[in-house]
Amino acid sequence: MVGAVAGSSGPARWRVVVFRVVAGLLGILQLTAGQLAVSPWGPVALANPSLEHHPDLHRWANALAGGPDVTTALVLLYLAWRPLGKPLILQWFVLALIVFFLANVFFLPGSTVFLTIIFVPVLIAYPEPRKLLTPPWRGTPSWPLLCLAFVLAAFLIPDAWRALQAQLRGADELRNYDWPSNVEHLINLCLVALLAASRRPGWNVLALKVIADLLYLGVAAISVPNAPGSWGTNGGAIAVVGGLAFLGATAYEWRRESRPALARGPTT
Repeated sequence: MVGAVAGSSGPARWRVVVFRVVAGLLGILQLTAGQLAVSPWGPVALANPSLEHHPDLHRWANALAGGPDVTTALVLLYLAWRPLGKPLILQWFVLALIVFFLANVFFLPGSTVFLTIIFVPVLIAYPEPRKLLTPPWRGTPSWPLLCLAFVLAAFLIPDAWRALQAQLRGADELRNYDWPSNVEHLINLCLVALLAASRRPGWNVLALKVIADLLYLGVAAISVPNAPGSWGTNGGAIAVVGGLAFLGATAYEWRRESRPALARGPTT
């Protein structure tokens, strides 16, 4: 009887099914970014091969876009599998979509509006919209993760500012394509790290995304140290260390969360 009452208070089954389908399809679509993610080590994917005559210039920008986009795809597929009880992930997705739009709309208005419209349905279809209104900062954050998030922002925000300045100067072939994308992905990496520190439901998924992104980007930067915008060998090594630091802090918080359940023991 209790199970029936609890179940009746949840979202309608059809809404959950619709969200699973939308999130799954968008996740599969986002996985196509994998062709960008391999650019530091293989063929370079170009937006417009007829206009871009130096493919090697795009290796780092492709990595900065492709790697985080692939982990975003995995997050969407996770939501398709476990759609309920993770509003923090959708809150990050809203912020990421806003950052994407603002960073690109002035330089690539047509494709920016088109891509924004494609991803809006996952927000509309979310079966627990009221939970999105709960501020992510409500509650007790993870201080280790929060400190790491601020350190990460201290490194990435100046890098995003330099990318924006390069775009506004418009002095090279990365103008109107790579630099706005760099700004977007650097800012979004800061946001996902800050939200992961909130320890709201879904924080661990976002923390794993930060870890994967930093480790991948660190290796990519070391692989293409001379590409425009690359963090270089030293910056790549720092990113790897940062990813390992996030891994340690996440494991600590995960273990701390599990202690109360272990202390209670099995329930009858």
